[in-house]
Amino acid sequence: MGKAAILTGFYIVSTVLALLAGQPATTYLEKKVREAYLNLAKAEEKGANVSEAALKLNKALQLLRLAKHEENPEKREEMLKEAEKLILEVEKLTPKLAREGEVKETIRKITSAFTAVAASAALVLAYLYLPRLLWRLWVKARSNWRVVKT
Repeated sequence: MGKAAILTGFYIVSTVLALLAGQPATTYLEKKVREAYLNLAKAEEKGANVSEAALKLNKALQLLRLAKHEENPEKREEMLKEAEKLILEVEKLTPKLAREGEVKETIRKITSAFTAVAASAALVLAYLYLPRLLWRLWVKARSNWRVVKT
């Protein structure tokens, strides 16, 4: 995971906490943001790359924060609609990301198991055939030697 994803995660957490500390979470969009964030965190735990979705959720949080302080009702409504659109996009992406994370985790487990089996097989083959090979090479290398009685 890169520095940008970590920083984005910290920013999202701090923004969610700021939203929760400022007012009780009664608005529909704030609840949706929290749900989307929790689902995104679960997808990340499964191994998914959530950086794109985190950036969209971050943008939605910024729009919500700006909309709270906007006095023009039309502009405020536009910001809320854009934030809702971004939140819905993140909600649509989250199950797909979770599945991708599960697939990556399964592939990682299979690869680890295959690597362990291959290493074990290599060790068994080396144990069985390496002594014979070394003796053959030793005899071949010394085949021209003559034994002399001293």
